[in-house]
Amino acid sequence: MTKIDMSKLTGLHRRNGVFQLRTLIPDDVQAAYSGREKIIRSLGTSDCREANLRGIQERARMLVEFDRKRLELHPQRLDSVTLELAAELAQRIRATVLHDDEGARDDPGIRVALDELQSLSRPPSYSALTIRKGTQAQRPAPADPLAGLTASQAATLAALNDIRNTNSAVNLAQRNRAAVLPLVIAEARKLGFAFDPAVPGGREALLAALNAFREAAQQVTLRDAGEVIETPAVAPLAKPAQAKPKKLREVYDRWKASKARSADTHNACWRSVLLFEEFTGNTPIAQVTREQGDGFRAWLQHPDRKTTSKTARDRLVWVKSLLKYAFKDLELITRNPWESLDIPFRTTNKRRPWTADELRAFFSQDLYTAHKLPTDKLAGADAAYWIPLLGLYTGARIGELAQLRADDVDTSGPIAMLSITDEGEGQLVKTEAGVRKVPIHSELIRLGFLDYAQSIKDSGEARLWPKLPLRADKPGGFFSRWFGEYRAALGFGKYPDFHCIRHTVRSQLAEADIAEATIDMLIGHEVKGSTGAKVYTHRNTPKLQAAIETLAYPSLSLKRH
Repeated sequence: MTKIDMSKLTGLHRRNGVFQLRTLIPDDVQAAYSGREKIIRSLGTSDCREANLRGIQERARMLVEFDRKRLELHPQRLDSVTLELAAELAQRIRATVLHDDEGARDDPGIRVALDELQSLSRPPSYSALTIRKGTQAQRPAPADPLAGLTASQAATLAALNDIRNTNSAVNLAQRNRAAVLPLVIAEARKLGFAFDPAVPGGREALLAALNAFREAAQQVTLRDAGEVIETPAVAPLAKPAQAKPKKLREVYDRWKASKARSADTHNACWRSVLLFEEFTGNTPIAQVTREQGDGFRAWLQHPDRKTTSKTARDRLVWVKSLLKYAFKDLELITRNPWESLDIPFRTTNKRRPWTADELRAFFSQDLYTAHKLPTDKLAGADAAYWIPLLGLYTGARIGELAQLRADDVDTSGPIAMLSITDEGEGQLVKTEAGVRKVPIHSELIRLGFLDYAQSIKDSGEARLWPKLPLRADKPGGFFSRWFGEYRAALGFGKYPDFHCIRHTVRSQLAEADIAEATIDMLIGHEVKGSTGAKVYTHRNTPKLQAAIETLAYPSLSLKRH
């Protein structure tokens, strides 16, 4: 007869005559198995047919185990702990204590540990047993494996159990909920949620667990006295109570509290949240789809909305940013479903560089020819004179200049530097690239800027413009209002405004063939292709100074006052 080779279950192989099952561990749960990629378990048979049957059953058990590990690795956060859930946790703790005690009485490793503890002069600790549980015995097992514990081993175990029983009584009397917190956290993770004692019902759940542990500890001591105490089956894994689905406005609240931002930034993001709710009907973020993102993108651009492509894009980006925050920071969703969705836009911004005639008209006023400072409090006295000049020779934003502190003017090195930072109280920068050091132009030095800064330091003032009021969350807000009114009184239209000075500086640097990366460093734009914080060293300071010194305005003829 021809021998028929019976097909085997995938992963089934024979070792030393006994079949084993090799199961690959899914990538998302490998962390629960110390990074291992597979599990090999003996099926205890040399018969191929029987091994196939047992292998199928074992594979099914492994799939259930993987699901349980997923719950433990990615626990769900609950807003409250119900009475039913608290009772289940308590029941599981009692069952686990009794189950572990039963196993300890049959574990060869525990017997070895008990023998070792008998020789100790100090009081034994129950933790000494746990390190041996489930391990290979270090000494030969008793001649009769059915004989159980020896009398001395049983006495040592009873002494350990009595210590634990006494401690449990003290903890219960003191309402020491912290004593059972690790047990509750462990059992909760098995159920798939993260236990937080601070949520409603958390303290009550800990007290129920404390009672259950006390009861179990008492029953273990009764076993030591020969009483029959049944070990209850560990309660089956129940699906955790569903937390209330998170909405985008809840993510917005967390994002708002995560970092100091301006009120304008909060308002812009909040308007986008309201538009998201209007379009989606306030879909929970876990149910947001990419198709919805595409629909939202089209809806924002519909002609009836009469919105510019730039505004539509900004609103889409705000929602994308919140979804990214929910994914990366809060781990409320497994991915950002709207990643890479975008809206091409054509700017309608009329901003442009100042012309030579416009610069001449602005800087020929009494403020600059006679150093006649405005009386308007929003102008900030000397700030009105210096901030426009600093903008012209640094390209800095109005808010960055308004918030300067006296110590931000650094003359300690060979090149005087202006530090633009968010380290001081109330200081803000628009982006990470905004933190930078800019060499102080020789024209500013000639006009007396360093002398002014030193006089402020000598006076003991911390802020470079002590008379300039700062708007909360937007340092340059008040000065910007004054500048706009002053400019309008001179007959200027909407543009050029202060921000156009940045365009002026960038244009001049580009015309001087300064590298784009250097221009970005100077005016605080993200450097294309850069992947880290922008740090300026002494090695590149001369290069930055050379770039700054290319700025020149022949139409101006300013005198030092």
